[in-house]
Amino acid sequence: MNNLSISTTAGIALSTPLTVNGILNLTNGIADLGANNLTTAIVAGGNANSFINTNGSGIFTLKNIGAVSTTIPVGYNTYSPVIISNTGTIDDYNVSVSPGTICNAVASNTVNRVWTITEAVGGGSNVSIGLQWSPYLEGTLFDRNNSAAVHCNAGVIDIKGVKGTAVASDSFYIQTITSISSFSPFGVTSDATALPVQELSLSWKKLGSSNILYWKSVGEINTAYYEIERSLSVDNFKTIGKIGAKGMNNSLTNSYQFEDKQPLEGVNYYRIRVVDIDKLEQLSSIVAIYPSKMQSSLQLYPNPVEGRVINVAIKTSESGMFNLGIYNIEGQLLQEEQRFVMANGYNIQLQLQSKIAPGMYLLKISDSKGSLKNQMFMVE
Repeated sequence: MNNLSISTTAGIALSTPLTVNGILNLTNGIADLGANNLTTAIVAGGNANSFINTNGSGIFTLKNIGAVSTTIPVGYNTYSPVIISNTGTIDDYNVSVSPGTICNAVASNTVNRVWTITEAVGGGSNVSIGLQWSPYLEGTLFDRNNSAAVHCNAGVIDIKGVKGTAVASDSFYIQTITSISSFSPFGVTSDATALPVQELSLSWKKLGSSNILYWKSVGEINTAYYEIERSLSVDNFKTIGKIGAKGMNNSLTNSYQFEDKQPLEGVNYYRIRVVDIDKLEQLSSIVAIYPSKMQSSLQLYPNPVEGRVINVAIKTSESGMFNLGIYNIEGQLLQEEQRFVMANGYNIQLQLQSKIAPGMYLLKISDSKGSLKNQMFMVE
């Protein structure tokens, strides 16, 4: 079949496996897979009233997913889509959703959905996965403000996203897990026993030519050690240090620091990877440390942003048009504007669009010569 459009409230129920070589367009009505697989090259639309219902053993496959953020409109009797971007090798991804508790997490602290995601060709992927759910799927003790997307392997949670507040999207919520290269079931939980630490905060300062990282952890549970990771972007991190945990099991606040004596040239991005004794992992948020000369050429305030307006102070030797782009940590462009900037200092006020939800973002500024200045900021 070349194209398929579902635009009737009655929807469709597959009676045989189906491949759509062109566009699968979802506007109204649900496609029940049952025991049959559905494959398409392109999917358009998708919402709470029109999605791929994996209500049996059938799997939905979307082909050729790359770096562009792609929503896979799936669910099990309720809309629970997956948002994928892949900065690695372009691949096809197979997705199904089922009711249940992810791995060994406590059901009352967990979203009652398991997302099974696999790649067609093993290896080469570097994937960010967003999991979206409806509030009524949350367990009675689920804490939306202290939850994380997690990955399951052999019955235990082995990789965890950043623990924090789920992002609101209309009447749904989303948690994201990044840097995924191996696949199996995924889920969302606030079960503290499933996370190496209950809270992790990261800060920094410059000391001469060194960058000093400071972090605090609360409630270390079977925590073995911390890995310090560094990158010149918001992905492709490499480990540059390792520090043992102070407490295997306690509710205390423990403080740590690490000195990077040889930072890379340019903007250095850092994060902390927490590893417990069972090799389960959890990631901190990302911080960016700028060379002194770049800090004086670009400043954002207030940071974190408390309202919907952010002030941008730019110093440049020449007047000209500047392009300002706001990206999320997955590298998606969410907002873009062009402004004329006067030489020797200029202040710009950016009104954040409604799509900029609470979280961490990167502002990229390019001048008429194409050179870039970047700075991370947080929206509260």
